[in-house]
Amino acid sequence: MTTPTTTSSGERGPRARRAAAALAALATAVLTVVSVMAAPTAAADTVLGQFRNAADRCLENPNDATAPGSPVRIALCGPAEATPQRFSRWADGSIRTPAGRCLDTSAGGSGNNTPVVLAACSTSTSQRWTVRPDGTILNQKANRCLAPKGNAAAAGTAVVITGCSTVPAQRWTVPAVSTPTTTTTTTPPTTTTTTTTTTPPTTTTTTPPTTTTTTTTPPTGARDPLRQPFASNSIWNMPIGSGAVYVPANLPPLPGDSTGARVPQIDDEPIVLTPTAPLTPILASSGGWGGDRCKTQSTTLATVPIPANYVLPSDNKNQSASFLAADGRTVVSTQPLARCVAGGPATSYVRYPDEDIYGPGVRGAHGGSGMSGLGGSIRVGELRPGSTEGPRHTLKINLYARAELAQCTTRAECFRWPAVKSDSYAVGWYGSVGGNTNTAMRMGSLLAIPPDVDIASLGLTTEPARQIAWTLQNYGAYVVDDTYGPSFALNAENGPGGNVRTQFRSDYGMDFEVYASSANAWSRDLQRLRTVLAAVDNNSPTSVGGGGTPRQPLLPELVEPAATPAPTVATAPATTESSAPVPATSSPAVPAN
Repeated sequence: MTTPTTTSSGERGPRARRAAAALAALATAVLTVVSVMAAPTAAADTVLGQFRNAADRCLENPNDATAPGSPVRIALCGPAEATPQRFSRWADGSIRTPAGRCLDTSAGGSGNNTPVVLAACSTSTSQRWTVRPDGTILNQKANRCLAPKGNAAAAGTAVVITGCSTVPAQRWTVPAVSTPTTTTTTTPPTTTTTTTTTTPPTTTTTTPPTTTTTTTTPPTGARDPLRQPFASNSIWNMPIGSGAVYVPANLPPLPGDSTGARVPQIDDEPIVLTPTAPLTPILASSGGWGGDRCKTQSTTLATVPIPANYVLPSDNKNQSASFLAADGRTVVSTQPLARCVAGGPATSYVRYPDEDIYGPGVRGAHGGSGMSGLGGSIRVGELRPGSTEGPRHTLKINLYARAELAQCTTRAECFRWPAVKSDSYAVGWYGSVGGNTNTAMRMGSLLAIPPDVDIASLGLTTEPARQIAWTLQNYGAYVVDDTYGPSFALNAENGPGGNVRTQFRSDYGMDFEVYASSANAWSRDLQRLRTVLAAVDNNSPTSVGGGGTPRQPLLPELVEPAATPAPTVATAPATTESSAPVPATSSPAVPAN
């Protein structure tokens, strides 16, 4: 538990006792200086506010109770200053009342519909709550969500933990995280000074040492794996290091110098992180690229949780999908995804090896590289107005491999770590336009803006481009796929949790994707960024990001839940490309016009 600040101060009271009649004969005087510790005081920036759900009901502590075990309920939302409806949330995951009681599950339980009650604050994981991007509040011990019982809206309904869903009753608007500060005061030690005198006696005063106050900011605490997945030292979370060796990427402003190029393009990634949604089969489909992905075969590639109302029509895009399994930690990856009917099965051509959301997370559903469809994705909630910084993680880009990656004579030559493969057509295709011999540029290369490039000097005029530039200089971007035709793509979320395309248009009044033939300021900014990119040539398993001192602090390590539901597996699924129903070819998406 994060403890509010304590400040200690010293109280001094020197005393000397002498008998007046013995002053002339006194040979020795002892002066004692004593430091006394004052009672500690608390200081913290506490943000109190309402927890209001999308059904317009507020969390309430009836009668401002303080007794452990007191139930929490929902009520009609009253004035914002009403004390029973005021709570604070903290970086350690606790939710507290103004009186300093914490929300807990009854007896620390984790079963469905366990009541939420007040308790003396402790480090128990049953008192740790994660506010997720979709507004749900997850209990870290039980892996269940905060909700009125039965997802009801009636005032007075008891608040419980239950299976997570995105119904209005479980989507909460909450106050900002409260920020404790730590103030340490050095109190002078007890000091004894002995003064030897002759008649007449004199008094010597000892000055105590100067009091020093140091203020520090505590670590931010646990992070949400659904929002910032994978380990802190994962390739997706590791900043560029001071030891990075840069080789110019030699990218022109426009791929292939084509005015038909999209700069930028967006490679939509279906990200479905809903472990309590209905279990849904993903059936094999031979639709691939250019066929009908709604046509199914009998093979079940996987069974994963998918919200019943999530639909993704058949198209010709990559649709590199990532699902969080019912166990809350297994990431299942398939490509290309379609789900043609609400409530029906999904389809894909191939399933890739699973990853752990708490682990490195390297592999996934990008057919050109075998790299993750979850790590490095621009997520809903990122790239928003009002920030000078971009996403605090590595990005993913797709390049025009025919011109911008190096020529290669074997599949193994066509990619580099952390990619685990290249496109099946790579030999004879990569680098064939212009005879590219820059071997630093291969599938899986980490590209970044070198530190000697002053971003302010690039003349960027749009806010999202300045954010992207910040991320490219501090974290970089991995090449994970081929655009096939001339384009430059960034990979971004499109799933039940939202769509970056829609968010971008709403925030900035323009489309994310732009054709060079009708370039706007956003497109011209991205063209400038392409020209200053360089490959981090010494990126490796032992020097991720080039090694040395990271340009940014590492993310806090993920805190694994104390308990997770048992995974549900329907059938023995295909787990590699070789076990797909037909040979996988990693055919690229045909650019949509």
